[in-house]
Amino acid sequence: MSQKINNTSIILTALLQHSGRLAASVTNTDSYDGESIKFFGQLAEKFPFLIPHYEFFKSFLNGDLKKAEEITGLAKSVLINSEAGGENLQNTTLPDAPLLNILSKIEIDENRTLPNEFHFFKPCIISEFFSSRDRHSTSEVDNKKREEIKSENAKLFGKLKEEILSLPLKNSESFVDTLLNLFEKYFSFSASNITINPDVSFYDEVKTAAGLSSCLNLTENPEKPFILLNADLSGIQSFLYSDDNPIENSKRGLNKRLRGKSFYLSLLSDFATDYFLRELNLLRVHVLMNGGGHFILLLPNQKEILKKIEEIREKIQIWLFEEYKGALTLNLAYLEADVEFYQKFEVWYAKLSDKLLETKRRKN
Repeated sequence: MSQKINNTSIILTALLQHSGRLAASVTNTDSYDGESIKFFGQLAEKFPFLIPHYEFFKSFLNGDLKKAEEITGLAKSVLINSEAGGENLQNTTLPDAPLLNILSKIEIDENRTLPNEFHFFKPCIISEFFSSRDRHSTSEVDNKKREEIKSENAKLFGKLKEEILSLPLKNSESFVDTLLNLFEKYFSFSASNITINPDVSFYDEVKTAAGLSSCLNLTENPEKPFILLNADLSGIQSFLYSDDNPIENSKRGLNKRLRGKSFYLSLLSDFATDYFLRELNLLRVHVLMNGGGHFILLLPNQKEILKKIEEIREKIQIWLFEEYKGALTLNLAYLEADVEFYQKFEVWYAKLSDKLLETKRRKN
């Protein structure tokens, strides 16, 4: 697929396409598309730089943009095939189904069956998670419970709208990143709309759909539209437990030192992730994972990006060497992937991990 569509418009469409489902209980209407358009319209009124994207969004929901429908539809099918076994279930849950705790689905061994009772989360702001958890069995998810969940999602949506409209955002790029952060804040414990008993949050769904749609829009290789990039920092253990400062050798200072260095490594990983995205002119919807000195990026398959990956890695390596004299290094591996990668992510991740391990071995 050649790029014929503004990529920010595609990303915003993927992020906001189902926002109307969250607002629906406020107005008691089944017109989710209408609510989505209304919300985007309020955003465009506050932030004029969104007006072209808003016009695109309206045309998309009115069925006038077949190319955009093809891209977002394929991205959605990737998610549905992986999470719902290929069955189209996007209208069965949100905003009135709870988010399933994934630990409820874990079997310790084949001789121990899953419990009869599942655990669900009550929709809440991410900072209130530990005080707002709600446990109940599947049999208790009745109409009354669903109405409560629907109402909670609507309240959270109202708070998100109030917060984003109060911010002094200046361009589309900062708006997308801010919107993504607010979806994470408010809807990490609200259910996705692609499975019957969803263990995927609404935030994770729209973020992944936006990343997939962006890649499908920008790719130069329709057969393998994605690049999966796997990177991590080597030397973390030595860095954490190094004894450069005699004061730090004392038992009294150990915990403080570990906390400080762990936080610093987290910032270093964030820096490397953001540097890749900035140099590739991509947004944070392309981050699949980032934590523990390790990150995975979902990138569009372009020759220029393949070339830049090595250039960016070399620049980061030079900086790390100048700062840490080889104590910390960045290792990375990447693979080109087709549209089935998300359905078989564990297979692709194993391939990536093996390739990354081989990179480390060659270095040693």
